[in-house]
Amino acid sequence: MSRRRIGQETFGFGDSRGRQSSLDELAKLIDWTRVEAQFVDISSSAKGEPAWPPLALFKARLLSVWYDLSDAKLAEALDDRASFRRFCGFSGNEATPERTAFLRFRKALTVRALDKLLSRVTLAARLAGKAAAETISVMLAVFGRIHPALRKSVTFDNDTTFAQHALLRTMRDMTTWFCDAYASWQKGGVENAVNAGANLLRLAGVKMHHA
Repeated sequence: MSRRRIGQETFGFGDSRGRQSSLDELAKLIDWTRVEAQFVDISSSAKGEPAWPPLALFKARLLSVWYDLSDAKLAEALDDRASFRRFCGFSGNEATPERTAFLRFRKALTVRALDKLLSRVTLAARLAGKAAAETISVMLAVFGRIHPALRKSVTFDNDTTFAQHALLRTMRDMTTWFCDAYASWQKGGVENAVNAGANLLRLAGVKMHHA
């Protein structure tokens, strides 16, 4: 299977190369080699053309979900935005995929039942205890690394652990919600986080322990 090599040229963004974005920080949190191993047999190339690296296409598809971009808008943004190029592994002045490459890649993911990997990203942080002060401190740090467009609101259980939730509104401009009593299922995506989220953590190399 013939594949293109990307990221070989020197970045040509001048001063922008030194500026880090939230995407740069997010990229450091994930062991991408574990994720890439899921796509070794995927080729999204047009007939007779070298295929784009599947990990680069997967990262681009993540951007399309997070920023609500169509295939056409994704191709345009990837060609234009330095932070998008860095996140996906492209250098500053090399060609990037056209929209049809994203369409073929998305179809290949669906055939292999890997499209659910694009539905959400689970971030986990370790707490030494359940005190409200420690909980909000960790949450402020975690949400501080995420682009504001990707962290509009958060829903909690009714627990004193989240007593200082108002700081998320004042310091991170986030809306906070609470579930009804004995209705933790009202938290968006909580059931999927138990299953699909656990799978993503395994892909990232995190060992799962059961109590």
